[in-house]
Amino acid sequence: MHPAARAHVSHSGIENSNDDGERRTLDADDLIRSLLTLSEVAPGAVAAFRALATPRTFQKDEWLLRGGDSAQLLFFITRGLVQELYIDAAGTEYTRTFLREGSFTGSLVDLISGRPAITWI
Repeated sequence: MHPAARAHVSHSGIENSNDDGERRTLDADDLIRSLLTLSEVAPGAVAAFRALATPRTFQKDEWLLRGGDSAQLLFFITRGLVQELYIDAAGTEYTRTFLREGSFTGSLVDLISGRPAITWI
Protein backbone atom coordinates (compact mmCIF):
# COMPACT_ATOMS: atom_id res chain seq x y z
CA MET A 1 0.00 0.00 0.00
CA HIS A 2 1.34 3.40 -0.95
CA PRO A 3 2.10 5.49 2.19
CA ALA A 4 0.14 8.46 0.82
CA ALA A 5 -2.99 6.32 0.85
CA ARG A 6 -3.09 6.43 4.62
CA ALA A 7 -4.43 9.18 6.86
CA HIS A 8 -2.14 11.82 8.25
CA VAL A 9 -3.93 13.43 11.17
CA SER A 10 -3.28 14.41 14.73
CA HIS A 11 -5.66 15.88 17.26
CA SER A 12 -2.78 17.21 19.32
CA GLY A 13 -3.08 20.79 18.13
CA ILE A 14 -3.06 22.50 14.77
CA GLU A 15 -1.49 25.86 14.30
CA ASN A 16 -3.67 28.38 12.52
CA SER A 17 -3.31 32.11 12.03
CA ASN A 18 -5.61 34.49 13.84
CA ASP A 19 -6.59 37.95 12.56
CA ASP A 20 -3.24 39.36 13.72
CA GLY A 21 -1.28 36.75 11.79
CA GLU A 22 -0.29 34.97 15.02
CA ARG A 23 -0.27 31.18 15.11
CA ARG A 24 -2.84 29.46 17.34
CA THR A 25 -4.13 25.96 18.04
CA LEU A 26 -7.56 24.71 16.91
CA ASP A 27 -9.70 23.49 19.80
CA ALA A 28 -13.23 22.38 20.73
CA ASP A 29 -14.57 25.90 20.10
CA ASP A 30 -13.36 25.68 16.49
CA LEU A 31 -15.19 22.37 16.16
CA ILE A 32 -18.41 23.91 17.51
CA ARG A 33 -18.08 26.93 15.21
CA SER A 34 -17.61 24.58 12.27
CA LEU A 35 -20.74 22.64 13.23
CA LEU A 36 -22.76 25.82 13.51
CA THR A 37 -21.89 26.72 9.92
CA LEU A 38 -23.64 23.53 8.81
CA SER A 39 -26.92 24.00 10.67
CA GLU A 40 -28.69 25.84 13.46
CA VAL A 41 -28.03 23.97 16.69
CA ALA A 42 -29.75 24.46 20.04
CA PRO A 43 -27.43 25.43 22.94
CA GLY A 44 -28.29 22.20 24.79
CA ALA A 45 -27.28 20.17 21.75
CA VAL A 46 -23.97 22.03 21.55
CA ALA A 47 -23.26 21.21 25.20
CA ALA A 48 -24.17 17.55 24.64
CA PHE A 49 -21.95 17.38 21.55
CA ARG A 50 -19.04 18.97 23.40
CA ALA A 51 -19.38 16.29 26.11
CA LEU A 52 -19.20 13.53 23.45
CA ALA A 53 -16.17 14.91 21.60
CA THR A 54 -13.04 12.98 22.48
CA PRO A 55 -9.60 14.14 21.29
CA ARG A 56 -7.60 11.35 19.65
CA THR A 57 -4.14 11.30 18.12
CA PHE A 58 -3.30 9.21 15.06
CA GLN A 59 0.14 8.33 13.84
CA LYS A 60 1.28 9.07 10.31
CA ASP A 61 0.13 6.24 8.00
CA GLU A 62 -2.51 5.04 10.50
CA TRP A 63 -5.99 4.34 9.10
CA LEU A 64 -9.01 6.06 10.64
CA LEU A 65 -11.31 3.68 8.76
CA ARG A 66 -10.56 0.65 6.59
CA GLY A 67 -12.82 -0.67 3.87
CA GLY A 68 -14.81 -3.60 5.28
CA ASP A 69 -14.76 -2.28 8.85
CA SER A 70 -17.82 -0.82 10.55
CA ALA A 71 -17.88 2.99 10.40
CA GLN A 72 -18.65 4.23 13.91
CA LEU A 73 -17.03 7.65 14.26
CA LEU A 74 -16.98 11.10 12.75
CA PHE A 75 -13.64 12.97 12.87
CA PHE A 76 -12.83 16.69 13.00
CA ILE A 77 -9.32 17.24 11.66
CA THR A 78 -7.27 19.60 13.80
CA ARG A 79 -3.89 18.90 12.23
CA GLY A 80 -2.62 17.19 9.15
CA LEU A 81 -3.98 16.00 5.85
CA VAL A 82 -6.42 13.12 5.38
CA GLN A 83 -7.04 11.21 2.18
CA GLU A 84 -10.39 9.49 1.59
CA LEU A 85 -10.14 6.75 -1.00
CA TYR A 86 -11.64 3.60 -2.44
CA ILE A 87 -9.72 0.43 -3.28
CA ASP A 88 -11.15 -1.92 -5.90
CA ALA A 89 -10.89 -5.73 -5.93
CA ALA A 90 -7.66 -5.53 -7.95
CA GLY A 91 -6.08 -3.29 -5.29
CA THR A 92 -6.19 -0.09 -7.36
CA GLU A 93 -6.65 3.02 -5.24
CA TYR A 94 -9.01 5.82 -6.26
CA THR A 95 -8.75 9.07 -4.33
CA ARG A 96 -12.10 10.57 -3.42
CA THR A 97 -10.71 13.71 -1.77
CA PHE A 98 -8.06 15.20 0.49
CA LEU A 99 -9.17 16.99 3.64
CA ARG A 100 -7.26 19.47 5.76
CA GLU A 101 -7.55 21.10 9.16
CA GLY A 102 -11.05 22.23 10.06
CA SER A 103 -12.71 19.52 7.94
CA PHE A 104 -14.88 16.59 8.95
CA THR A 105 -14.35 13.02 7.78
CA GLY A 106 -15.77 9.66 8.70
CA SER A 107 -17.76 8.37 5.71
CA LEU A 108 -21.29 9.33 6.64
CA VAL A 109 -22.75 6.96 4.02
CA ASP A 110 -21.01 4.01 5.67
CA LEU A 111 -21.87 5.32 9.15
CA ILE A 112 -25.59 5.72 8.39
CA SER A 113 -26.01 2.54 6.34
CA GLY A 114 -24.59 0.25 9.01
CA ARG A 115 -23.00 -1.82 6.23
CA PRO A 116 -19.26 -2.54 6.06
CA ALA A 117 -17.35 0.55 4.93
CA ILE A 118 -16.41 0.96 1.29
CA THR A 119 -14.29 4.00 2.09
CA TRP A 120 -10.72 4.00 3.38
CA ILE A 121 -9.68 7.04 5.44
